[in-house]
Amino acid sequence: MDKVEVRHMKVLEVGGIKLVGRGREHFVRFIDTSFSTVQAPERRSRLGRILKQAIALWIEVRRPEYGLIVFRCFGRFIWRRDHSWMLNTLRWLMRHFLRLCLLRRRTHAQLVVVDLVDEMTIDKRDLWLLERCDLYFKRELSQNVWTTLQRVQPPHDEYNSLPANPRFRRLADKFRPISIGISGAHLIDLQEREPRAPAAAGKTYDLFFAGAIAHSTVRQAGLPWLEKLQQEGYTVYVSTQRIDQRQFDELLSASWLCWSPEGSGWDCYRHYEACLANSVPVINFPTIQRFAPLIHGVHCFYYAVEGDDLLQIIRAALADKYRLKEMARAAREHVLAHHTCDRVGGYMLAESMSVRCPTSPRCSPAATGEADLSRLSEAKADSL
Repeated sequence: MDKVEVRHMKVLEVGGIKLVGRGREHFVRFIDTSFSTVQAPERRSRLGRILKQAIALWIEVRRPEYGLIVFRCFGRFIWRRDHSWMLNTLRWLMRHFLRLCLLRRRTHAQLVVVDLVDEMTIDKRDLWLLERCDLYFKRELSQNVWTTLQRVQPPHDEYNSLPANPRFRRLADKFRPISIGISGAHLIDLQEREPRAPAAAGKTYDLFFAGAIAHSTVRQAGLPWLEKLQQEGYTVYVSTQRIDQRQFDELLSASWLCWSPEGSGWDCYRHYEACLANSVPVINFPTIQRFAPLIHGVHCFYYAVEGDDLLQIIRAALADKYRLKEMARAAREHVLAHHTCDRVGGYMLAESMSVRCPTSPRCSPAATGEADLSRLSEAKADSL
């Protein structure tokens, strides 16, 4: 341990999405290290900003006042065709630079990793992070954690050998589930429109779905059942083309149910967007561990992908509109309480604090903000 007394612990959050730092700027410093597709006229200024952020990170990660570092996972490196070769090269170099920065952190600073990628397994580069972190928050965390570690198992070992390996048993205990989170701007937009379209009014459609289907066999299998519902006389809005966000929100608000099958990952924005828009999501049974899960019959409906279960679930749900109205209200309250970006960040912070010694003055409420941690503890208890 560094012999440094951190009486007022601060948090350093690094990555492309602000979670812990949202609304907690008084003790969380956020450094954006993300790259994105940039038009030619903006490229120079964008790269200049990334350079400034990199310098800031190199300096900040070494400061003794940071007791917690929240770090985005690396994920698989993909040479993106929509990026120039220079930008792809810089993205690759940035990964090595971020690794060097983490090696500079003070030994007293706790490290937690955030993994919001679609894949259920982790990459070998993230194994390096998993070995050094205190907690690893993963969105697509397999119900069987050994599946999440399958890609990084020792060469030539059998899958069933992982649980017997002491090294990997320790690593498996570090995982925590996390949801994708709804952004603040999108949430505000939905809240502003909600009073003008209450749950019991303005419902035009029985069921709504809009989205691509090519990348999900779950969606491909379910589409014929939606067509059958249309043939039976139900008002079903179906589009396999992308529609703009405003139209998407309006159609959600005008629908009793929203079909929300998994896409590239099981956990997706649509689950929570439907709830915020006072529509009840219909989702295929979960394949992952979940944080503050939506509950069947309370906030949503789950269905089996086999047979005609989707058809039967939708028919039964639409037979009781009063129940759908109550479920929509409960689902909206649940998402506002647990699945907005600031609430997800609060959950991460509360979990991280629980790993630290609760009697240590460095992680006491006085050190990090009594009101914040008190509210975070309540939110964590409510989600269990």
